[in-house]
Amino acid sequence: MLWMIPSLRNLLFICFSLILMNSFCQKGDTIADFNLGFEKITTGKDLPDGWFIWGNFHHLKSDSVEKHHGKYSMLIEAPKGNSNKEFTCIARTIPAIYKGKEIELKAYLKYKDVADGYAGLILRIDGASGNLQIDNMSKRGLQGTADWKLY
Repeated sequence: MLWMIPSLRNLLFICFSLILMNSFCQKGDTIADFNLGFEKITTGKDLPDGWFIWGNFHHLKSDSVEKHHGKYSMLIEAPKGNSNKEFTCIARTIPAIYKGKEIELKAYLKYKDVADGYAGLILRIDGASGNLQIDNMSKRGLQGTADWKLY
């Protein structure tokens, strides 16, 4: 296992494999509270505030030129000549305090020349017993090249 943090119990783990997320939480929380749009980046830092890298096999950086809307998107690039099949994504944890029994993750993705793997989003829910649920879009297998689309 590439990554394990026991303190993630009762946290909703959202791993982002490419660009922008829109999500809504209860109790007055807004997208801005969790920096889900990547708008806040501390000077001198590569990642948006509150986000971290999960995996370490690709290059990640904020991109102020190629974006769907807002100030930034996140760019994930495989190093030249990299044959490693491991994944890398930008990730964020948020408290598992929400109403209802369904969680919907939506994001705009744009990808180019994806082969030998796939692009996608990951939504992972951890509880006291560990991983409770995960959807990594592997069955959808986004490959090739596509312009911005909401998933």
